[in-house]
Amino acid sequence: FWLPFIAVTKMTKKSVKFTIKTQKKCLCTVCRKRAYPMDALIVDKKKYHKSCFCCEHCKNKLSLGNYVSLHGHFYCLPHYKQLLKSKGNSDNGIGQKLRTWISKAQKNTVRV
Repeated sequence: FWLPFIAVTKMTKKSVKFTIKTQKKCLCTVCRKRAYPMDALIVDKKKYHKSCFCCEHCKNKLSLGNYVSLHGHFYCLPHYKQLLKSKGNSDNGIGQKLRTWISKAQKNTVRV
């Protein structure tokens, strides 16, 4: 349930000017437009449109099951692996747990 914030911005004897503002928590983090619940994802406590939640490198759409977050940036698995190879694993502080998670995710992926 969403209620807008209505503010009186200008008031004269003849008219009253209202402004309707959306709450910040209802806005998409990327495009800053209102994200309705049916078209929104919440990732790292931030709201995104499904179409705005995409890989930093290739801009392909991501979902909650196929992304990796690194320092506030989101990547698809292939481009995350490419980033790891180019920078080296020890450079970014990623440890064994993440590598194990990626290998488990690959085993669960169905190839067509």
